[in-house]
Amino acid sequence: MIDILIPTYNRSNDLVKNIKHIDRLILNEGFNDKFRVFVSNNASSDDTSLLLEGVKSVITIELIIYEQKTNIGLEKNALFLLEKSTSEFLMYIGDDDYLPDGYLTYVVSKIKSDANATLIIPGITANYGNGYRVTAREENFLEVRYMKGYRAIYKTSYLGHQLSGVAQKRSLLLKKYNKNKALQNIYLFIYFSAFNASRGNVYYAPRYKMLVTEYNSREWTYDDSGLLMEIFKNYKILFPHSLMRRFWLYYYIMYKQPFRIMHDKSVKNTIKSFRHLIEQNDLEASFKYLLPFIYPYVALIGVIRIVKRRFN
Repeated sequence: MIDILIPTYNRSNDLVKNIKHIDRLILNEGFNDKFRVFVSNNASSDDTSLLLEGVKSVITIELIIYEQKTNIGLEKNALFLLEKSTSEFLMYIGDDDYLPDGYLTYVVSKIKSDANATLIIPGITANYGNGYRVTAREENFLEVRYMKGYRAIYKTSYLGHQLSGVAQKRSLLLKKYNKNKALQNIYLFIYFSAFNASRGNVYYAPRYKMLVTEYNSREWTYDDSGLLMEIFKNYKILFPHSLMRRFWLYYYIMYKQPFRIMHDKSVKNTIKSFRHLIEQNDLEASFKYLLPFIYPYVALIGVIRIVKRRFN
């Protein structure tokens, strides 16, 4: 059994459409007995509660609904669902993100064929509305396997920032994440990916592309450094006593996601991002010394990627 977990807030139409889509995929791929869907409604002010009850009568999969009395925030809502899940594997899905055909079959096949598999990651197509879509993860391979360990963490954990469609082993996730309450953060899914990459084999299959909606409003916003400090907390949980391992992971996510320091592709905003990190008391002083060298390089990489996309 694999539990699909959907934290939701004020997206009733997207949510119902998504549940019906998941129901169709599960039936078409013959997995009605292998998946359940858990939804936690985070005190939505729209008609989410009403529509959720209505959709139960028109689908065949098991749908388990939880209603929060007050809005507890994205992180706590996600952790709430994790606590309710009892399956060996789970998969978070954003309420407005859609699984691709065939991906569930792929996930089940990897779990069956590899007893050491702990993490399976799809690709992404970003949906900006009006038919405009962009492949967000452009790779030169269809699938790759990483054996458990630091290299797997380094190569794949940053992909956990986009929670949707990541299938992962459930055991110990909640316990390990909760061991340092001061480091809990909105990007907890990066910790989940990193922890699972540390204990089992990882499959990254960009040929299966989640359709991720980019035009809907969110409960959170980016700060000047693109929430990098939130991301860094996850590596502090995982490697509390290894500065070098943390530093390489800090650098790598900046290298892979330069948009975090280049808001609106602006030099001014990039400088603001730099100052924001330098002023953070929780950021290791030794890493701050490296930032004057890292920032120009990462920004240049970001510009090169933008130019390449425009001319391709």
